Amino acid sequence: LDFFDISGYPVFNLADAAIVVGAGLVALSLLVGRTR
Repeated sequence: LDFFDISGYPVFNLADAAIVVGAGLVALSLLVGRTR
């Protein structure tokens, strides 16, 4: 959450977005795997 305090560095924003998307895909894959 410290990255939100830092402004002017789009690299951190892209990294956070990639991490969030990756974690979301992993969570969805785990949930789908359990339901099936």
